[in-house]
Amino acid sequence: MKPCSGRALAVLGSVLLMAPIAAAEVRQIEAVGAVAIHPGAGPETPSREAAVQRALAEAVLRVASDLVPEMPAEDAAVYLPEALGSEPLDYTARYRIIEDRGEAPAADYLETDVSLAYVVVVEAHVDADRVAERLERAGLLFAERDNAPLQEVRLVIEDLTDYAAYTALRNVLVNGAGALSALPVEMERGRSELRVTTTQSPNELLESLLRSAPPQLRITPLVVARDGISLRVALEAFPEGLDPAAEGAAGAGNRRD
Repeated sequence: MKPCSGRALAVLGSVLLMAPIAAAEVRQIEAVGAVAIHPGAGPETPSREAAVQRALAEAVLRVASDLVPEMPAEDAAVYLPEALGSEPLDYTARYRIIEDRGEAPAADYLETDVSLAYVVVVEAHVDADRVAERLERAGLLFAERDNAPLQEVRLVIEDLTDYAAYTALRNVLVNGAGALSALPVEMERGRSELRVTTTQSPNELLESLLRSAPPQLRITPLVVARDGISLRVALEAFPEGLDPAAEGAAGAGNRRD
């Protein structure tokens, strides 16, 4: 075999430098964006830009919905937009307006009493990996781990008086205890119920929760049943600069009472 010439090595090096290490999964989505045009709005009102943003948000939401097919539609309508935030461009690799419909009857696109809407059709290239990362951070990405069967555990928090403790508990469930998601089902004064998707039994989940919670998050188990857990939670004062909801917070300060 002849050795590569200097020119061939230079070309090969250029190819290797240009080759991406790992290509992101980008999905092409065509979406319609419509915003109501309110009476009295002047010509300077950025209706077109708002319609484009609405179309991009719809494209991102559709990719997110495809990533969590197990999630009920009513939950997806609430929790996906909350997790994704208000900046669809964060997930958009590129886009183009393929049709600017301008002013059109609002009733054809929106549930509103306003008669006119500004409408555009956009072709968006959505970074599905970035969407998945955000959903995973929010505890909404359903994915099988180690091929173990998924199950739902009903987790009831009794005598709840501190929303920060509730938020910290949800964070530990997903980022420490190994739950795939912890979605609110019901919240009323002094009580909250979560639907926790996990590969663990209720007893295993509780053990993981007690083991991974930081010392300042005091968890008191009340009842462990075949399909659920009942507990109390309280958040003690954290040292300055320590966020009780910080990812990866862990400790061994909890014990069964």
